[in-house]
Amino acid sequence: MRILYFSRNWTTHDQRFLRAIVAGGHDAWLLRWESAGLPLREGELPAGVSEALWEEASLSNLKAVLDRVHPTLLHAGPVHSCGYLAALSGFHPFVLMSWGSDILWDAVRDQAARERTRVALAAADWLVCDCREVSHRAAEIAEYPQERIVTFPWGIDLDRFEKADSSLPIRERSGWERAPIVLSTRSWESIYGVDVAIDAFALVSQGVPSARLVLAGDGGQAAAVKAQLLSKGLMGRTYLPGRISQSELPGYYQDAAVYLSCSYSDGSSVSLMEALAAGLPVVATDIPGNREWIEHDVNGWLCPSGDVCAFSRALADALNLTSSQRSEMAERNRALAHSRADWRIHAGALEQTYRTALDTYGHHN
Repeated sequence: MRILYFSRNWTTHDQRFLRAIVAGGHDAWLLRWESAGLPLREGELPAGVSEALWEEASLSNLKAVLDRVHPTLLHAGPVHSCGYLAALSGFHPFVLMSWGSDILWDAVRDQAARERTRVALAAADWLVCDCREVSHRAAEIAEYPQERIVTFPWGIDLDRFEKADSSLPIRERSGWERAPIVLSTRSWESIYGVDVAIDAFALVSQGVPSARLVLAGDGGQAAAVKAQLLSKGLMGRTYLPGRISQSELPGYYQDAAVYLSCSYSDGSSVSLMEALAAGLPVVATDIPGNREWIEHDVNGWLCPSGDVCAFSRALADALNLTSSQRSEMAERNRALAHSRADWRIHAGALEQTYRTALDTYGHHN
């Protein structure tokens, strides 16, 4: 089977999906919406993956790529961008993949995005979602048939996060040697509520002055994030490592005392699954995607969107766990990750979706 994988850009998620496609014995081609005309550097693509280049994202250019690559199947997402263009191309079989926020956030707040989402859903032969809430919203937007929705969390490599060693260079600084660390790994964009995370940490650090904040990532709100840290007097208590490499990331989770996400929208968050696999107590927003993983005050805490005081109280509870409570929560979260977040299992679900889509059209690889 030859699969054209059409995505927004080139993220760690795209890399994992493409490696799974190749592992399934297929020829894989990558087409990127962003950075059109700029090929990836040599060695960036996994073995067995080719890149389809175009000058810009347009329907005529997509049709030209389809004619040139001649795929057996088209996989496209996010829904309102890549999925929309894929729908207009008329190509089948067409597997549409939601990235969570495209349906949960963009399609709700932007009428044009909602209409593009409706068009993409109407054309898709199968829809791949990472949580139940996305599938429910798809049914609302376009009356998409539930029997053609495949739902699975994107999952993680469990072993990497369970067996990692600490890798925080910040531990060598004065005041950080044994400090309990609050870890946030979300991008610095408005959807992820990083400003709420900073305000919540500022409050909890008044009662737990030894606490420290690791605010990983970057993004369009970088200037505002740094200004907020300065105004709160938190620069000395905060470490900004930038985007953490995949090789170093597990060590950050292992060294943290609690994982924090104040995101306003999420499907099955990969960073949440990573925290669970590392055995961390988690503090996250009370939204449907997180409720599929977190039971309040059992294996973490759920807080109303944007509620700084609630997040601060939950952080205090997490930081004040006794050693036995912490061990019990760690065991519970690792068991949950094992049962529901194993990428090796979920990669098989994607492969089966491709096979089913092909069977629908009578193709054989």
